Amino acid sequence: MNGPFLLFSSVIVPFFLGLFLLFFPKISLGFQRFLALLGFVFPLVAAIFLLWGFKPSTETGYDYLWQMDTGLQSVLGISLHLGLNGIGLILYILAAVVSLAAGMFAVWSRAEPLGGYVGLLLCMQSGLLGVFASVDLFFIYFFYELAVIPSFIMMGIWGGAGRKGASIEMVVSQTIGTTLSLLGLIILYFHTEVRSLDLIELHRYFAEHSFSGEGNNLLALLLFGLGILASLFPFHSWAPRSYAEAPCSVAMLHAGVLNKFGLYLLIQVAVPFLPEGIGNWKEVLMGLALGNIIIIGLITLAQKNLKSLLGYSSVMHMGYGFLGIASMSVLGVSGTVLLLFANGLSVALLFLLATVIHQRFETMDFKSMGGLAGKVPLLSTFFVFAIFASIGLP
Repeated sequence: MNGPFLLFSSVIVPFFLGLFLLFFPKISLGFQRFLALLGFVFPLVAAIFLLWGFKPSTETGYDYLWQMDTGLQSVLGISLHLGLNGIGLILYILAAVVSLAAGMFAVWSRAEPLGGYVGLLLCMQSGLLGVFASVDLFFIYFFYELAVIPSFIMMGIWGGAGRKGASIEMVVSQTIGTTLSLLGLIILYFHTEVRSLDLIELHRYFAEHSFSGEGNNLLALLLFGLGILASLFPFHSWAPRSYAEAPCSVAMLHAGVLNKFGLYLLIQVAVPFLPEGIGNWKEVLMGLALGNIIIIGLITLAQKNLKSLLGYSSVMHMGYGFLGIASMSVLGVSGTVLLLFANGLSVALLFLLATVIHQRFETMDFKSMGGLAGKVPLLSTFFVFAIFASIGLP
């Protein structure tokens, strides 16, 4: 099997199926569900094959490299370059697994119109897979926006009672975060002689050159924009509110996968290319990460609404990821990657179970849900196991 083509297909197939469902909403409900399930299942099947045959090159660290000229290669050094390294593969699998779970729940949901709902969700899935499968930083951002935009739309249409305010706050925060981090990458682009945003080319360049001085400090500061995208304290307020108001499948994908983008890019760019800059800001980063763990942790304990508690809990867990990066060690960064994968699975499951509980009891208030284990023992058992996973128990 052609691995590079399989990787490309897994990114592009959900997108085109999503567009088909959006532009042809009058097809039968059964056919809509069949196309949607095809779009959600295919990437996970592809991920299993790609994991099984993964053999990264000793020269580049990537496997399944696939490149297509976009017309910008000769001018700006930008091309659609796909491939997987060890970090990208782990989060690519995470995106495929959570997308399938969120998609299956969406396919049999009460959302109206169903074609529009699952169509936008498929486009969001395509963007998530593209983020972790891209080698060129320009297309990493392109696919990130492809994932973010449908989440805004879905929250605004199918979200909770406070969806308008939450979606506006989310748009503003995401815009600030992406703008700051993009400025940092533009500085990186113009301070290297390769004039490329291709990660493989940048790794080759920084193997022989360093990026130090004031430019390094400025770039590290601008990359704190990625902290906003990963809900770093005190720029986190958009995240718990958005998760609480978003429809279930969007909350699963956003909290479980999309919120990992900031930390992922810090690991792929800041840690290998800007160790001095990150070192200069290490104390600040550690202090803000402790803000996530301690302050947001205390706020989490004070919540009386289940979905709000899960939203703040997810934000709190990101603090451990930032601490791992601030350590600037192989063990710390490896632990952050493990945390991103584990937290993505557990928090997505918790949001799914919380929605099922709401459908059964029509409330998220803890007092109103007292005695849950006696009423729905099987559902409660799954919830307890998900909580065990989120606190690190086997």
